[in-house]
Amino acid sequence: MAASVHCEIVSASESIFQGSVKMLVITGSTGEMGIMPGHAALLSDLKPGPVRIIKTDDTEEVYFLSGGYVEVQPSGIAVLADTAIRADNIDEAAAAQAVKDAENDVGIIAVTLNILKLHRCLLKLLLSFGRYAR
Repeated sequence: MAASVHCEIVSASESIFQGSVKMLVITGSTGEMGIMPGHAALLSDLKPGPVRIIKTDDTEEVYFLSGGYVEVQPSGIAVLADTAIRADNIDEAAAAQAVKDAENDVGIIAVTLNILKLHRCLLKLLLSFGRYAR
């Protein structure tokens, strides 16, 4: 069995990683997978989350993917990501603000939904009064 396998990670806009790896740890639709040289052929969709690359010199790189696909063949591993970012490049303050903004948006949507439900109930009530008013 080979000591390494070629791995390539690309997003729609750029090549993220290309090189030999000892192991790739990635989250597919059925759970976390560890892919090493000699792994059986595989095609899987990917859930959003981290991807750990263990390189041949035992150093690690971590990336975060928003989803995509992984293909494993005897000749190598190909990861096609919707979007990807190196973990070291994530701006934690911006990420925390994005979470707050998303939570706020969800709150606004919930309030709007409740208002629409209230309007529907009022409309039903008015229609029922209309039947009895004649």
